[in-house]
Amino acid sequence: MSLFAILTCLIALIFALLGGAKILALEPMPERAVHAGFTTAAYRVIGSSELAGAVGIALGLLVPWCGALVGGYLVLLAT
Repeated sequence: MSLFAILTCLIALIFALLGGAKILALEPMPERAVHAGFTTAAYRVIGSSELAGAVGIALGLLVPWCGALVGGYLVLLAT
């Protein structure tokens, strides 16, 4: 397996875990939402976007332009 594939899977895993935690509103996430100035519902929308981004990044292994597009989206989401 190439380094590119390993890093792609790692990034997808990280975004999937964080997105899932936000969607499920696991313990530290509601406090972080309030600290960042978001409601829990808005934080769940952000989590859904992160989860969709994780799927898109993983899909980028098969469709490179999709991975590049979603990668740019996740950079914008993270800023």
